[in-house]
Amino acid sequence: MEQSLSNKVDEINKTLSEIYDNETKEKKKKKFKLPLGILFQKGKLKKDHILVCMIKSNKQAQFRVEKIKEDTIMIDEAIYDARSGNILNYKGMPLMIIQEWNTEPTISAEGEEERKKEFKIFNPKDNYDEAEKYGTLTSPLKVILTRMKMEAVKPTANFNAKTIMTIILLLGGIWFALDYFQILA
Repeated sequence: MEQSLSNKVDEINKTLSEIYDNETKEKKKKKFKLPLGILFQKGKLKKDHILVCMIKSNKQAQFRVEKIKEDTIMIDEAIYDARSGNILNYKGMPLMIIQEWNTEPTISAEGEEERKKEFKIFNPKDNYDEAEKYGTLTSPLKVILTRMKMEAVKPTANFNAKTIMTIILLLGGIWFALDYFQILA
């Protein structure tokens, strides 16, 4: 006996749904895991370090562990605000989400209520414009720090490599002369 067209379609739909159900059961969703290097530094996080999720200007996220000094952290010659109101908690670890171009973290303890409302949905372009508007961009900071380093007075050491080599050669020459004229013997 031949099956009708509607019976064949029903049978094909049934087999397709069975195949689809089996595939979805087999696929397990992967949980988010921190990079292995960060997990090895977990002990530092209990002291004066913090886990930083930095959103780069090319829309990539990078995790790193940074040391907190005087309520700030320094990453790539830019200083970011790391006061306790800006720190989140991720699986028992202190976490801070920052953008490369903005000195203030995504969640800021200070600031006006309207600014906080604007950060509901993260949009890098809007966030950059906001940082530019409120003067919290990191680029001027980098220029100032670079200029300060260039103009800093660098102390010169009294004994550099050239001076040490000259002293060694001079002592060797005196020892050779004394030995040659048999004054040491």
